[in-house]
Amino acid sequence: MRRVVFSELSDGKVAFKAFLTKSIIGPLPGQQIVFDDVRFNVGQAYNVVDGTFVAPCDGTYQFTVHVCSFFNRYIVLDLLQQGTVLSMVLAGDDAFTACASTTSIAIMLAGEDVTVKHHGSLGDYIFVGDGHHVSFEGVRLY
Repeated sequence: MRRVVFSELSDGKVAFKAFLTKSIIGPLPGQQIVFDDVRFNVGQAYNVVDGTFVAPCDGTYQFTVHVCSFFNRYIVLDLLQQGTVLSMVLAGDDAFTACASTTSIAIMLAGEDVTVKHHGSLGDYIFVGDGHHVSFEGVRLY
């Protein structure tokens, strides 16, 4: 039986975009955020069950996390590669609902993972609703 390699299945193309469908009040310190509404998942590298992206092949990847928090609240999330922080994002304001994004580029080997987690105990509200979207997306650049 011939082994089918990843590049034969998708020409090395990897891209996903997933949204959070419900607000999270009081995420646990270090809690992994699972973006449960997957809009597309070219290469099937994002796992909707646990919220982990696993690189199906070596390459340079770009990831973006967009998060919102309710007025008078805030949230801090980490974007992690193999448990090491690539970037952080803080959303929050005293007077209004606020959103923020972070984008990072990572050189990855096949099998390495990227996750989004609550940063320690900083912040307590990820807000979804009223046109405010929370998302995690990634693409293999080359």
